[in-house]
Amino acid sequence: MSGVPRNYSELREAIVGELARGDIGQEAAQWIGFEEIDLIRDIKLEEAELITTSTLIAGRQQQLPVGWKDMYSIKLLYAQPVTMTRVDFKALNNLQIQKTGAPASHFVIIGDQFIMDAEADGLGVEFYYRGTPTPLSETNPVNKILRDAPDVLFYGALVKSAAFIGDDARIATWLALYQPLRDNYAASEWMKKAGEQSVRQYPDVDPNDSHRPSFRSVGTYL
Repeated sequence: MSGVPRNYSELREAIVGELARGDIGQEAAQWIGFEEIDLIRDIKLEEAELITTSTLIAGRQQQLPVGWKDMYSIKLLYAQPVTMTRVDFKALNNLQIQKTGAPASHFVIIGDQFIMDAEADGLGVEFYYRGTPTPLSETNPVNKILRDAPDVLFYGALVKSAAFIGDDARIATWLALYQPLRDNYAASEWMKKAGEQSVRQYPDVDPNDSHRPSFRSVGTYL
């Protein structure tokens, strides 16, 4: 690798160059994708501020963004945009009792489906949410993993090339470089979740523990 890859195309080119083969462009993309899946799953990677846009269809369930974990707010793109944030059912009921005039728009999230009321049919919407990193592609050339750990992606993809390239002495070298980089990345992500405090303050907590508060269950918003 002659330099640190800054985007998806450079990462693919670096892998192709390291293997010194010009016939593996598609395979390199697959190895990168598989490495992203492993890192997202095993390290439980998340991005805190993601935005995506869509068009609402009244009364229909709509798929939420791929990889979403929790919705912060939704902006309805009226001439004067309206932002809706989470409230609980009690607050929603109190507001419905106290309000005057036309009903307020609201939505409900069940599982990974989004249901909007009839007022917003055909309206543009922006979702602000927490979720897993969007996979790298030509249309999404940079994501959290590539920003934070391009070396992990690079060597991880090379290790995953083993089944394709066969018996190659370089695989052991790539694996020896990859494992400590991956471990350091996992530890760094854990420290972020632990509030930058020493893991020694949490002797009974596994850095890979997934038992963290989640809002994935039914949520109601205004």
